[in-house]
Amino acid sequence: MVTGAVAALVAVGKHIGVIDLDWASLQADTTRSLAWLHGELGAAKYFLTGYLPSAGAACVGIFMGARHS
Repeated sequence: MVTGAVAALVAVGKHIGVIDLDWASLQADTTRSLAWLHGELGAAKYFLTGYLPSAGAACVGIFMGARHS
């Protein structure tokens, strides 16, 4: 909701002439930022799928070992 309200305010401000934005530059920056975010999310997915199973197994092992002691 907040993003929509900000977008509406920017659109109204641009229409009135209060805000002057270079839409092509804004779109290029947004596209570049989203491409970076996509790469970072891929790295996070790779990290989690690589370490989460072994961390889960370690936690289960510690729990089971502590339960038997």
